[in-house]
Amino acid sequence: MKLALSFLFFIILCTQVQASHLIGSNISYEHISGDSFKVNCEITIKRAGTFFFNGNCVFGGPPATATTFNIYCPDQGFLDTIVATFDTQTYVGPVCRDTGYNSCFYGPCAFAGMRYYNISAIVDFSTLDTSQCSEWMFIWVQGARTTTLNFVGQPNMIAWSSFNKNDFPTNNAVQIKTRQPIPFYCEGEAVSYNWGAVDPDGDSLQWELDTSRTGFSGGVFTPLTYASGYGAFNPVPGPMTINNLTGELQFTTSIPTGYDVANYAVAVNVYEYDRETGEHIGTLHREIQIIVADSCDNEAPIAITDITSTAQVVDSASIQTCKGQDIEIEIVYADYDSNGALTSDSLGLSTDIGDYVDNATYSVSGTNPDTLRISVQNYVPTTDYQGFNVFVSDNNCPFTGFNTYT
Repeated sequence: MKLALSFLFFIILCTQVQASHLIGSNISYEHISGDSFKVNCEITIKRAGTFFFNGNCVFGGPPATATTFNIYCPDQGFLDTIVATFDTQTYVGPVCRDTGYNSCFYGPCAFAGMRYYNISAIVDFSTLDTSQCSEWMFIWVQGARTTTLNFVGQPNMIAWSSFNKNDFPTNNAVQIKTRQPIPFYCEGEAVSYNWGAVDPDGDSLQWELDTSRTGFSGGVFTPLTYASGYGAFNPVPGPMTINNLTGELQFTTSIPTGYDVANYAVAVNVYEYDRETGEHIGTLHREIQIIVADSCDNEAPIAITDITSTAQVVDSASIQTCKGQDIEIEIVYADYDSNGALTSDSLGLSTDIGDYVDNATYSVSGTNPDTLRISVQNYVPTTDYQGFNVFVSDNNCPFTGFNTYT
């Protein structure tokens, strides 16, 4: 399903202030109170010379510190600029952080130069003359995109989100909370990539692959020009499928002859719908790059049991419960090598259920396999449907394996 762009809207354009190369982008919003929203430009960059190893291990610029938002409503001719400031940064490179495997000693220098930045600003719409604008869009635009194998040149990168503010004045955008915003894999892996997407309001989500964008003018997006053999629905060598309900990507990694490392731009749209009425609430357009290397051999840890619970189990990853019930949930995870044997790696297990559910705690026991136990006392729902994520990783070096389950 495509979102029509003929509505009245506000545009928020973000410009990154720093000299590095973009490898992923997302723009989202959180309702604070009244007409106040926190708008987040979520940027993933590499601060090194090139993805294709050339021995250059000098970082290429300072960390991201600011972003500007241009707020525009074409119906009213309204234009304003807001400077958003640095919020948080996280290392998201695939190389483990052991000192023996830093960027200058193992693989392409850019692997360890990858950082995720959240640069944000508070927008209070009550201070703006917005009476004619019902549907809003937030659009992030920036140049210096890293080259990939599946598009031509180094065009701008764009992320955008929208919501129907008149009918859903307190809506929150879908939250993408994976610990692996730039997924990294070894050649020949059969991949199932989970975005770690949770809607705080419990809205119904629909997913689709989409064309990457490079520009926006007069309400029209400029599509990216793909290299021969690639496109929005075939962004990697071989087939890629997307689960329209969960967003899970499935594909087998591959590298063209003559390359040691390959990276591919992939864009998705996530549509929010009211679970009761089916009304469209908003859309989020996100872009990432998938990186594949030929000189590694590490399988990511996986769930080896379906969910078990004291509540009613609906399917392999869902339960049904009632208000006031105490809930126990248990799932087992393990890490195997390419021959199917358990590895000696230690697992890291965590969950963000506490961000969405009160009185929730968790514990981990075992040594590969590890068991995650979640407890909720006196469950008090804030929505009819509540998702959360489980994050699992190994401690393999030089390349660490990650998985996210929602």
